Amino acid sequence: MGQRSAGETHRPSPRTSRTPEVSKFEARGKSILESIPFSDTPDRTLPDPSEEPWPGGPLSRPSWPAVGPSRRRCTISGDGVAVPEKWPPLQPQDPEFFAFIKRYPMCRGVGGLPDMFDWYARTPKAKVPTKDPRTVWGGANHEAVEHIIETLEENFPHGRQDRSAYFTGDMFLSMLDEETIERLKKLFKGGLFFQAKDIPWEGVTTAPVGLNEYYFRKTWDVAEKAIAAASVDAKPYAALGAWGYMRKLGGIKSRQLLQGWVETEAAKAAGVQHRMIEPREYFSELAKYKFLLAPGGGGILSPKTDEALLVLTVPIVIRDGYAAYDDWPKLGWPIVILDAWEEVTAENLDTWWAKFSPRLLRFRENCLTSEGFFKLVTGTSHYCE
Repeated sequence: MGQRSAGETHRPSPRTSRTPEVSKFEARGKSILESIPFSDTPDRTLPDPSEEPWPGGPLSRPSWPAVGPSRRRCTISGDGVAVPEKWPPLQPQDPEFFAFIKRYPMCRGVGGLPDMFDWYARTPKAKVPTKDPRTVWGGANHEAVEHIIETLEENFPHGRQDRSAYFTGDMFLSMLDEETIERLKKLFKGGLFFQAKDIPWEGVTTAPVGLNEYYFRKTWDVAEKAIAAASVDAKPYAALGAWGYMRKLGGIKSRQLLQGWVETEAAKAAGVQHRMIEPREYFSELAKYKFLLAPGGGGILSPKTDEALLVLTVPIVIRDGYAAYDDWPKLGWPIVILDAWEEVTAENLDTWWAKFSPRLLRFRENCLTSEGFFKLVTGTSHYCE
């Protein structure tokens, strides 16, 4: 599990009472968060807003500080004016929020899923495990990957053959050289899952993207209500196109193509509605649609896909030239994968809804949980439904 020092205790703030669940997610160590400008382009020289540089396991990492340096981004106010805002938002200190991020698979930020792994190695400062870990939560960045490889090869040269790893982050698989990928494959024969799998590679599987805890810090309560109320029998609208509120990422091809197509007569004839929705209204509105058109994110995959499935809405994506998406159906994901947005028609939507809607509720209950994700990416199960 997350690495903790023996005998270490937690001292709650005098301002707020703490339950044991809240305490698990609270402060240990000092934030090293740096002030950086928010970028609307997928510039990989800047840290992604989801990349947190905490040295310990996720349940032992500190909450984002109430004061001190923070990243800044721009959001759009109701009157269309760009307003600077701190990013990420402060973490709510509500026990129900912590229960929410423990239940659902948060693959960015803090949550219950990463702490289920034997070794949390998101950064090159990750402590060397005392035992050969069967499961590793790794950071998709050069330094963390090299640290994981060197640590396992040096400390466990005749290590276990069922070891598996989940690498989270926006770095593309192609940014690793062939030797490095092959070394990872030897170390993780039980399963090697990589989020930004842009190229096909035997022995490497696209890691299910999961959810971003930072996005829920201001919306978890309304999201929870929308999830509970969602029904496949209460979907009055066909398809929604809503993207770019949190991160514009205008340089991504699938977003450019969708921007050009979504206002066409063909899109309107298919029943596609293009909207920009305020975050606290997003989940209740999303739940009204059968489909969500979900263009890619900074690391190819976008959490919009699993957000949609939480409210029983089927995501539609286009391949955009990447290998990542085609692994998802093999893992059980009820998702529509296309080569072009023009394939979205009223007739096709009807066909896809008939195919996928009977699976949505069961998939959410069995697969869109921290436990379901953990079983899938650690080899306990190979297909989730």
